[in-house]
Amino acid sequence: DAIYAIVKALDHEKYNIRLLAIHRLSKAAIKQAETVNLKLIDLAQNDKSSTARSEALYALTEYFSNNATTDKALELGLKDSSYLVLSTALQGLGDTRGPEGLILAKQYQDEPNSKVNLAVASVYAKNGGPAEWTFFEDN
Repeated sequence: DAIYAIVKALDHEKYNIRLLAIHRLSKAAIKQAETVNLKLIDLAQNDKSSTARSEALYALTEYFSNNATTDKALELGLKDSSYLVLSTALQGLGDTRGPEGLILAKQYQDEPNSKVNLAVASVYAKNGGPAEWTFFEDN
């Protein structure tokens, strides 16, 4: 069965296979929600590949946004050593927490990384107002 194969591919040794599986999760996230949620959390926190960690966070936000474990995984993503993961976590929190995500984004607006700046800009565009316009003027 295709859903079983996609879920199993989340554990594949090659990160590009794991990424492919993450990108094909739409049906599996519905039919095997608990299993997929747990596997994505594990990938987001433990995968060796920062790209896989980032994509797992994105998928968690997409499929399990109203979930306390997703929220915790996103918070942990803010502490990741990778700017890619940090930016995905920040954008995810901006999407799921609204005004609270705006407060978090302010903490990262001076980071010297374009991916983080784009995540801050996304949160500001979605949740900000005139007070955040200077960020767009300055960047």
